[in-house]
Amino acid sequence: MWLAALFFLFAIEDGKRYRPIGWMFIIPFVLFVIGRGRGYYMAPGYPMLLAAGAVWGKRWGCFVEFAPRTRNPKDYLECS
Repeated sequence: MWLAALFFLFAIEDGKRYRPIGWMFIIPFVLFVIGRGRGYYMAPGYPMLLAAGAVWGKRWGCFVEFAPRTRNPKDYLECS
């Protein structure tokens, strides 16, 4: 989902307005990788990326719906 968010923020015209959010994740991520920081240091950045990925998924028209009483996989994914 966070890869979808980065795609939305950097590659799609609708995400251009929110591109600074992507940079606020990418720059510290690169600095932590170079500085060999712990993986959990970036944990506060993931909720904003998950939200951006969810926005792109909702605009795309597909979402996963919870359907506990069926075993048919088509009942879980609904696209319009």
